Amino acid sequence: MKNLMLSLSCFALIAFVGLIPGCGRGGSNSGGGSSSNISGLLGNWSGSWKSSTNNSGSLSVDWLSVVPGTDNTLAGFITIGGSLCGGAAGGTPGTVSGNNITFSVTGATGSVTFTGTYTSTLISGTYSGTGVCSGTGTFSLTKQ
Repeated sequence: MKNLMLSLSCFALIAFVGLIPGCGRGGSNSGGGSSSNISGLLGNWSGSWKSSTNNSGSLSVDWLSVVPGTDNTLAGFITIGGSLCGGAAGGTPGTVSGNNITFSVTGATGSVTFTGTYTSTLISGTYSGTGVCSGTGTFSLTKQ
């Protein structure tokens, strides 16, 4: 019985590790060859946002992985400082097409979507929000 429990525990661990993006697959994504094009976005990006009414605050995004089974979607975490969305933080998907990127955060009382372009060191563009995140403006993020 003890050996059976140990075997089941090992199986569960191996199954879990297999779900971690890149684990056991040589760091590649099974969704297609273009995921390597966006893998350069992985990591921490920090910068700021500025509204059309001259409010401003900090902005950071930590892109954690390319979503398994895709070649254009990132999984990450966003933190918005200042008055935009009352200083929201949460999980954010990022969608990449060419050198364009879109990511957003949605809460119970509002959402904000960031749309821009990226290089290996800079993501910049505009944002638009609804509800408590209402407004428009610009943003800029630099890779850390």
